Amino acid sequence: MVKFRISIRGRTYTVEITRAQGESFDVKIKNKLLQVKIGKTADEASLGERKMFEPSASLKAVERVKRAITQTTHAVESHISPLRASDVIKAPLPGNLLEVKVNVGERVKKGDVVAIIVSMKMQNKVLAHRDGVVKEIRASPSSFINKGDILVLLNHED
Repeated sequence: MVKFRISIRGRTYTVEITRAQGESFDVKIKNKLLQVKIGKTADEASLGERKMFEPSASLKAVERVKRAITQTTHAVESHISPLRASDVIKAPLPGNLLEVKVNVGERVKKGDVVAIIVSMKMQNKVLAHRDGVVKEIRASPSSFINKGDILVLLNHED
């Protein structure tokens, strides 16, 4: 069991990873149980492709724990304050994320290109479905994404 504290929007939460099996974790927060799945980081994926060197077992373990904590933080945050569908820009298809075209704090308009996904050797533009300000970017270039994965969060509409 791993226990740690995270701060989200000024509030501190105690989080426990109660069970780890492969890339899946059971996470306990506020007496609620969540399941978190982690994936490869862009750095690990590109290291594997280039085959420049093989990361040591301890480096892999550290990276795995970092990914688990990052993914747990995202899962906990979305559980604490559920996302509105209008605030989320999701991947419309699976593929490799080639580029994120926006930055946090940037204003986007409906129809602006926010990301480019390569699928079946074709570049596909992901467009903003409404005007807003980029609150968070949840995907990193060079990573594989599944259909429905959250790419970008926009600030709530007022």
